[in-house]
Amino acid sequence: MSDRSHRVVPKHQILVEVMLASQKLQKGTLYLDLDERLLDFMNRPEAFIVVVDKAKPSLTTIVNKAHVVMIRELERLEVDFSL
Repeated sequence: MSDRSHRVVPKHQILVEVMLASQKLQKGTLYLDLDERLLDFMNRPEAFIVVVDKAKPSLTTIVNKAHVVMIRELERLEVDFSL
């Protein structure tokens, strides 16, 4: 078994607004690969996305992509995941 505790995965974060089919507006942060755009991220095969609340990072929402009506990028920030 390999030890992945020292593995560094460079990411950037973007602040997004997500409108759900229930008309709920979710605002939070998504973490994308460095060379990835929001469109690429949403076209990944995974059925869910993880939205981290910007004001309260301990609050994380798992959203089913099938319920996303609209998503838009508000802000892009660089993230350093160095250990």
